[in-house]
Amino acid sequence: MARVSKGNPLTSLILQPGWTIEEDGFGLLTSRLVFVTGHGSDTDASPLILEDAPKRGDAHPKDTRLTCHRTTVTCNANGLAVITSEYIGIASGNMTAVEVSGRANMSQEPIATHPDFVSRIGGQDGAPLNGAQFSNGAFVRFAYDPDASPNKEGVRSYLNPGFGVSGHFYTSDITAAQKLKDSLGKTSGSGIFAGIQLLGGLGSINGQTSDSWYGNWTVKNKEYDQLLLSGLAIDFFGTLVKVSYDITYQRYGWDPDIYDRDVSGVGA
Repeated sequence: MARVSKGNPLTSLILQPGWTIEEDGFGLLTSRLVFVTGHGSDTDASPLILEDAPKRGDAHPKDTRLTCHRTTVTCNANGLAVITSEYIGIASGNMTAVEVSGRANMSQEPIATHPDFVSRIGGQDGAPLNGAQFSNGAFVRFAYDPDASPNKEGVRSYLNPGFGVSGHFYTSDITAAQKLKDSLGKTSGSGIFAGIQLLGGLGSINGQTSDSWYGNWTVKNKEYDQLLLSGLAIDFFGTLVKVSYDITYQRYGWDPDIYDRDVSGVGA
């Protein structure tokens, strides 16, 4: 039986009710809109329908802070095309707040690399401690020492505490991502890389600033920066760039002869 059409011919996109705009708490806006229109065929979408559908970068019809990220067109047997478009944007300014998560870990290191090895653990050639034995100035092993407490016989390594931070933010400024790329592999004592504080900054949480958590880390050697920008990824969504990153914390600091400092955070 042939289809009988009545009423509105649906020759243009009709926005369906019930649309929403969501803010994630960090300043990122997302929205999904559903449109309906006729497609003139039971099986195929008219080229005009695809041409009229929202495209990447098109402004949200209800809030121009958002732009289209992607669109899906579904044609059904009733001669209708359902167009679902997803939008993304920033609540204010050109960058969301950074969203971070942290993870603690322990890594095994040779005992002779411990910063306190000479002063209280093994001493040095000519002045050994706790049964440490040396050969040509180099540490070899711990032998049994009845006067050592606790005894360190057989100790060859120690667990070095470390901390890693993963984070991301969205921005409409591609130069922010480019500048961070240039900071990859550099160190910071404040968490600021390429002029951006990457460790937090969402204001007050239960009476404490949200970036105070990293200020309480134990810093063993204040001469060296403890933070290294160790990873970076860039993804595009609509007219925004998502910048994801990793920061590795080293309790005893990163050797400044090996790792350059990101000078944008000096004094911050």
